[in-house]
Amino acid sequence: MKSIGTKILGQIAIVAVGALIALGCALLAISRMEAMYGRSSEQNNLALIAERLNVAVNQVVANSLQLYTARNPHDAGIAAGTVETGIKQVDERMKGLVRLAPESERERIDKISKLIGEFTTIRTETARLAREVSGRAADAWGNGEASKKNRAALQDELTAFSGFNEERADAAEAETLSFASQVRTFLPVALLVLLCGTIAGALAFSRRSIVRPMTDLSAVMERLTEGDTAVEVPHTKRADEIGVMARSVAVLREATKQVAELQDQERAAAVARLARAQSIEAVVSDVGEVVAAAAAGDFSARLEIKDSDAQMQRLVEGINEINAVVDSATTEFAGALAAIAGGDLTNRVETAYRGRFADLKRAINETVDRLSETVSTIQTTSADVGLAAREINMGADDLSKRTEEQASSLEETAATTEELAASVKASAQAARQATEIAEEAMSAAQSGGTIAGQAVEAMARIETASQKISDIIRVIDDIAFQTNLLALNAAVEAARAGDAGKGFAVVASEVRTLAQRSGEAAKDISGLISSSNAEVTEGVKLVRQAGQSLTRILEASQKVSATIVDISAASGEQANGIDEMSQAVAHLDEMTQQNAALAEQSAASASSLSSRIGQLNDLVATFRTRREATSGRMAA
Repeated sequence: MKSIGTKILGQIAIVAVGALIALGCALLAISRMEAMYGRSSEQNNLALIAERLNVAVNQVVANSLQLYTARNPHDAGIAAGTVETGIKQVDERMKGLVRLAPESERERIDKISKLIGEFTTIRTETARLAREVSGRAADAWGNGEASKKNRAALQDELTAFSGFNEERADAAEAETLSFASQVRTFLPVALLVLLCGTIAGALAFSRRSIVRPMTDLSAVMERLTEGDTAVEVPHTKRADEIGVMARSVAVLREATKQVAELQDQERAAAVARLARAQSIEAVVSDVGEVVAAAAAGDFSARLEIKDSDAQMQRLVEGINEINAVVDSATTEFAGALAAIAGGDLTNRVETAYRGRFADLKRAINETVDRLSETVSTIQTTSADVGLAAREINMGADDLSKRTEEQASSLEETAATTEELAASVKASAQAARQATEIAEEAMSAAQSGGTIAGQAVEAMARIETASQKISDIIRVIDDIAFQTNLLALNAAVEAARAGDAGKGFAVVASEVRTLAQRSGEAAKDISGLISSSNAEVTEGVKLVRQAGQSLTRILEASQKVSATIVDISAASGEQANGIDEMSQAVAHLDEMTQQNAALAEQSAASASSLSSRIGQLNDLVATFRTRREATSGRMAA
């Protein structure tokens, strides 16, 4: 009893034998088709050489007319040389025909060779007569009865020979096509049956190692039966029987491909002679249409390569290549310019060009780079100016708050001054309470001194804040000046760019206007702050005077405590001091109100500057620069 392995080995042996048989059949079919194709090509070559020989003979006859009409020996010599050259060409083509002709055609070839020999003898003599005697003598000999008889017989033989070989070539071609069709039908079916039997026997052995490869090969065979010779044959590198089968399928694929190629070659050879003239005419017409379209600005038209002639193919490919390059370049350049017009400064021309296209590409890319750098600089400067404006706004708010605190302190000082005045009046009316009033005056004077010191410190802080605001205003003024210079440079670059830079020129003009307004606002704020500093200095001076007055009040109170006699005089001095302090406090309150107004103006100016910077940012935001695109990619 045979084991499963033995059965599988038997099946494998059967498959191998079948594959070898199929391979042998395929090789035999290919060998036979090659032989058929060789016979067909041989017949076509014989017919072609015969036609060329006939053309050469007719050319010699045509050139002989120049011998008959020669007016002088010089013209006759030139014409005779032309005829002799044609005779040599006839001899060479006859030798080629003799060399390629089979033995079965030897009798006819010998007859044609004999007629060619007579023809060359007659035409050589005709050339000699024209050169040495006269054109009339050459005409009489060349158009004589013997010459006409020779030409008629030669023409008949060449025509019959060409027709016979063309018929044989057509018959060989038909036989080749018929045999190729039979091979394409028989071989795939035979192999498909063989593979189906192998799959049925191999399923019992291993589904994984045999069924799947056989399924793949079956799919390949189906595609081969459908005529798909480009399919890849899998498992050809396996060392087992499946590998042998796969390689056999690959051989079959190559055989089928060769059959298809031979069939296509035969079909193309049969059609080429008829379609050549029409193809050339169609190509010339298509070239005219494509050239007209290119002259009208449409470079999208393309020529189809319909002719197998190498020169026509090179012409069509050259015209298509020119149109493709011009179409691609103009499309890409138009896209880059449209992107610039839309505010996108990240688009560049990346395709490599040569000649004038390279110059245009370089000019567009340099324009985009310069515009991108300018817009990026404006964006950075605008952001810095906006930050400074926000800092100014914050400083102005802080100044306003401090001014309010100072006003509150001044109100407290005024209240204390009123209390002190009441105490002084009470001491003048009631001497008995002089000591108590003096003590109260001393206490009030001490409190007033403390408040005056606080007022001096507050005014010092106001003065320091004013100096900081002045520094910030100078920075804003410098930024406005730099922005103005950048806008001026941008306007110059936009003017250089011509029509493409008109939109950017408008933006540069707006930026320059905003910079000038920012500078003017900074100057106004600087003037106001300078005035505020002067007023603050004056307020500090007055507060210090108030402190001195309070000191004197304190001294007077001490004197009142020391002696009750001096109460009236001290009370008068206190009254005078209180009046002066009231005036100083009133003046200080007025200065504080002015400082508050200046702080509000600074805040309003800073807010206006921030609004202008926002408008500038909105204008510049319409452009998308390469720096923004790079930052976006890095963030992603």
